[in-house]
Amino acid sequence: MAKTYLSTASHCERVERSCIILASSDSGAPARPFASVVSIIQVKPDERTITAMGSAALAEAAKSIRDWSIENGKTSVGPSKAAELFGSLVFNDKEQKARLPKTAYNALRATITRGEPLDISTADAVATALKEWAVEHGATHYTHWFQPLTGITAEKHDSFLAPTSEGTAITEFKGKELIKGEPDASSFPSGGMRSTFEARGYTAWDPTSPPWLLYSGGAVTLVIPTAFVSWTGEALDKKTPL
Repeated sequence: MAKTYLSTASHCERVERSCIILASSDSGAPARPFASVVSIIQVKPDERTITAMGSAALAEAAKSIRDWSIENGKTSVGPSKAAELFGSLVFNDKEQKARLPKTAYNALRATITRGEPLDISTADAVATALKEWAVEHGATHYTHWFQPLTGITAEKHDSFLAPTSEGTAITEFKGKELIKGEPDASSFPSGGMRSTFEARGYTAWDPTSPPWLLYSGGAVTLVIPTAFVSWTGEALDKKTPL
């Protein structure tokens, strides 16, 4: 059987040190990942020669991963717990009703259900409630999240923190920052509607899509779903036409 040599030290700890590694051939060619087929291999401690294994090692490795998950409390959430957690990171109608003044809540519901204009005082009240709710969950930033004509989503991030003249910072989030953003639209397709030098684009908060919290890499971000339009009013996204 052909031999393959380890190019770096293995740190695997389970299944008799089974792992996926970079390898080089007998010819001494530079180490590289397997291009098409990645094998599960078995490495005995203090040995530098490995032998390719078949489905038995794969099954054993999968069992070890499952066992590790169980030992570390990583088991899947049960149905009752899932029902409790579903929507817990969304600023939904329940949160809105609990946190907004009654007049602001009624005005927001009128905007969502009947399309009535949203005045700046209501926007300020919603922004304050949103910020307090997000900060309670550990959020430090917010983003206007939109769907340009690229087939993927895009985001513009800003911080809740605002510096003061005393050299400190306060958390701040106003209605004008909630309802409107200005990302650079020149990076997104326009369908030939305007020249690059006219590529101002705006994001506009969509009240019918509730904001939510994104946990990523230990950070928490308030995500605000928005429409994306050009400065002349043409839709530059897939959400505005809806």
